[in-house]
Amino acid sequence: MQRDFAINVNNTALSFIRGAWWGEPVMTTRRRGGSWELTWRMDFKRGFRHPDLVRGATVTARIGSLIEWRGQLTEPDMDSMQFTAQGQCRQAETALALGFDGMTSNPSDAVFYAEARGLIDWGGLEVLSPVTSTGTTDHPMTIAELLDAYTLEHGTNWQVVPDWGLGTYADPTVPRWMVTPNTGVLGVADDDYWTNLVGTYLTTTGDYELVTSSDATPHVGRRERAVDLTALGRMTSARAQAALDAMLAKGLARTGWTNGIEIGRGQLFTMGGTPAAPSVVRGGHMVHLAGLADERGIAQFTNIIVDEAVWNVAEDTVQLNPVGLAPRDLPSIIESMGGKLV
Repeated sequence: MQRDFAINVNNTALSFIRGAWWGEPVMTTRRRGGSWELTWRMDFKRGFRHPDLVRGATVTARIGSLIEWRGQLTEPDMDSMQFTAQGQCRQAETALALGFDGMTSNPSDAVFYAEARGLIDWGGLEVLSPVTSTGTTDHPMTIAELLDAYTLEHGTNWQVVPDWGLGTYADPTVPRWMVTPNTGVLGVADDDYWTNLVGTYLTTTGDYELVTSSDATPHVGRRERAVDLTALGRMTSARAQAALDAMLAKGLARTGWTNGIEIGRGQLFTMGGTPAAPSVVRGGHMVHLAGLADERGIAQFTNIIVDEAVWNVAEDTVQLNPVGLAPRDLPSIIESMGGKLV
C-alpha cells in the first residue's frame, strides 16, 4: 500500500487506534460530485468499539499532507469489519432545496440554507444563478437534483472539492494524462446513443411545449429519443433549448463503451512524458489512450473523460470508467434508472 496514504476518522488516524489493524482501502471519485466512496477493512477483537467509528463521523483520506477525499462514515459493519464512507457530495441526495422563504431554484441559496440547518458541511461555495426563469419549481427537489438541473442547463458538472467546497466546471478538452499502449481495449456500445432529442418542458404559464435538438455528424445513423424536462421547473423556450442542447453536447450523440480499463504503476504518464502514480487520476479528468484507435471510427487515437476513478490503494491500480459506459451489472442498471441498490 502507498506509504503516505492515511485515513482519518473524526481527526483520529486509523493507524493510531491501538489493537486494531486496517487495510484494503479503495477510494472512488466521480465526475459528478467528486469524492464518492471510500471503503476499507479493519481487524480487532470482537466486542471492540472505538468512539470515532460511528455513523456520521467525518472521514478524510490523505496522501501526505493533502486531503484528497472527504465524506462521512455509514453504519459500520462490525461482523464483517467492513467500513464504508460516502463522499461529501452525497449529502445533497437527502438535503432538500429550500431557501429561507420555502422552495428555491437558486442552488447557492439552497446550499447556504442547508449548511445553516446542519445538513451539509461543504464550506466554500461558488455563486450560482437560479435554474428556472420564474425562480420557483413545482415540486420539492433535493439539492442534488437542483445542481443536476443547473449543470444540465449550463453544460457543466458539479463537484464538492475537499477543504474548498462546491464548484462547477466544464468537461476538459485537452488530455491531462496519457496511458501507455496496449494497456486495454474499449468495446463499443450504442445503448444510450441518440442523434435527435425531443424535449417536453413546462412553460412559464404552466403549459407543456416541445423543443428539439439534433447532431449533424455524418455517417453515424439517426436515432431519436423523447426527454422529459419538466423536472427542471417552469422555463422559457430559450432555457429549454439550452438544456436540451447541453444534453446532446455532453456525449449522447456518440456511441459509448462496454468496459473501462485498469492501469497500474508504470502505465500512466503526464502528457509531457513524466511518469505518474495511478493515485493522481480523478473523476472528470481526460486521459489519452496512446496507440489505441477509437473503435467508433472517430479518430486514430482515443481520448476518454473519466466518469469514475476507483483507486485500489493496496494494489496501486486504478480502474478508469469512461463517460458513456453502458450499464452491464445490476447496480449500474438500477443507478442509470435513477434508483439505488439497497
